[in-house]
Amino acid sequence: MMVNLLNNNAMRTHFLPIISFVSLFLFYGCTKEIHPYETPKTGIPFEIIASTPESKTINENLNTKWAANDCIILFHSVAGLNTYESDGKFTIPVSLLGSNRFTGSLHSALNQNQSYDWCMYYPYKNSLTSPENNKQAVFTIGAEISKKQSQTGNDSMSHLAGENFPMYGCVSNILGSNMPNITMNHLSSVVEVEVVNELDEDISVTGVDFIANENIVGNYYIDATSNPVTYTDVSEDAASKVASLSVTGADALKKTKSAKFYLGIRPFVAKSGNKLTVKVGASSAKGPGIHIKEYDLSKDFTFSAGKIKTLKVKYNTPLEKEEVLWSETWDNGKSGSKPSVYDKS
Repeated sequence: MMVNLLNNNAMRTHFLPIISFVSLFLFYGCTKEIHPYETPKTGIPFEIIASTPESKTINENLNTKWAANDCIILFHSVAGLNTYESDGKFTIPVSLLGSNRFTGSLHSALNQNQSYDWCMYYPYKNSLTSPENNKQAVFTIGAEISKKQSQTGNDSMSHLAGENFPMYGCVSNILGSNMPNITMNHLSSVVEVEVVNELDEDISVTGVDFIANENIVGNYYIDATSNPVTYTDVSEDAASKVASLSVTGADALKKTKSAKFYLGIRPFVAKSGNKLTVKVGASSAKGPGIHIKEYDLSKDFTFSAGKIKTLKVKYNTPLEKEEVLWSETWDNGKSGSKPSVYDKS
């Protein structure tokens, strides 16, 4: 579980589009260290170094690091043959946090004159026996449908972390005598809902729902080796069209002030002619209220893996909770003018 240093020191694997993995080979069975380009034998410990890139990302100026006991699963195959075998779990112990080294063991020896393909997934899944994931391992995106995502305070991104935000990385045709350099990519997207208070009284946001026309959160079989990456619902009731976020400890927003709230979702394309809906719950001196906005799409709207898409909501016509009969096509004029939609990817 990665730590997000700016937002929450207890959180995990912050949302970064890429993480670079470089492999080193060490032999612990005796005092001699194997040269990095020598071929390790079966069962000899294998180490990878995970470091965040120096280049800027969509989440600029965020400082993250791995937390003790984060795990990935590693696979390798002779190049081009797609005969992947699992090398099992690789873990970063607390003693190696400073060097970002994950430790594990290769399943079989490498031939230094042979080229190999490599793939890995975060988080570690014991049931995953190949990177194609033929309905072997279940990955959760955002949250299971029985649960809500949770944000503490305004503008916090620290919950965009951990095992509900999986990653993968693959690289091809690496000579066995060379150290593989694998780039990790995120398998989830993020919706940023910016709430602007247009009421005369202060409001504190208590929750946000984001609703699409297809399933966007829940449990999936993910094949990251396909192009594009494929996401298959585990079952009819294992994924949902509604991403729900619970907000606690939010500071009150005065009139014209805004705050941002974040939900992890499965990457998808909202097609032209469809609708996206956002429901914002807030409390004020007058009591709780709900504000609902619909977005009519005049063009395709893409929520890409590893990127943030922003919807701006002007909170100006709250409804009494007991008056709301929720549906995905709620549109009776009470929601006020439609806010702007803009792309932050």
